[in-house]
Amino acid sequence: MLVLKGKKMSRPPAMMFYVKDWTQDTRPLSAVTKGCYIDVLCHLHLARLRGRDTHLLAEWAQIASTTEEEMRTACEELNSCGVLRVTFRNGTVTLVSRRMESERKSSLANKLRQAKYREKRTRNKNVTPDLAVAVAVTATTPPLPPVTDTLPPSLQNDGFKTAWREWTAYRTELRKPLKPTAVKRQLAWLAERSADAVAIIGQSIRNNWQGLFDLKEERYGRGGQGARTRVPDGRFPAGERLDSEHGAGA
Repeated sequence: MLVLKGKKMSRPPAMMFYVKDWTQDTRPLSAVTKGCYIDVLCHLHLARLRGRDTHLLAEWAQIASTTEEEMRTACEELNSCGVLRVTFRNGTVTLVSRRMESERKSSLANKLRQAKYREKRTRNKNVTPDLAVAVAVTATTPPLPPVTDTLPPSLQNDGFKTAWREWTAYRTELRKPLKPTAVKRQLAWLAERSADAVAIIGQSIRNNWQGLFDLKEERYGRGGQGARTRVPDGRFPAGERLDSEHGAGA
């Protein structure tokens, strides 16, 4: 087994048998060499370093259940045909299956990449809370209205406090929470329109607006005497929208 940072990596219990490759690779080989080749492949699959192993020629002959002379001939045939990479050195013989070695290296690179990703994810998790947890906390924790204890006297009523709580929650949902300066200016602007303050907030939430604006007349139907004009969502006639410099800033 291979070891990756103290953990054992088990090899596949079976190896792929590519029929077309086997037929093409072994066609020029003798029957004895074919028999040796399949035994060698099984041994290389189970080797400590999958796809590569080194033994004495006599040991290879024992693995393939043949004589040393036949094993030497088989090695020479397998090497000349490019089926296996064979190296004779200092009385030992190293046999390498190119396909197995390539698969082993690819598998190792993939496991290293996954281990690196898991390590990075664990590091980031210790710094940044999980997104699902953050969303759950945001969803289950109702936002409180800011500075409700400093509301202008004309807005000190339960109806407005409820509307203001809805407004601050709505702005948080838009990911545009109110800043202290904006809160101060919006409350001052609404205090001047205290009679319509609740309706103004409802209008902005209903139309998905980010700011507060004077009440717009709405039309439900086409024409007709006494019908009221509805301003399309998000569009305002020139000069009517109140920005941070003229009215209630966002």
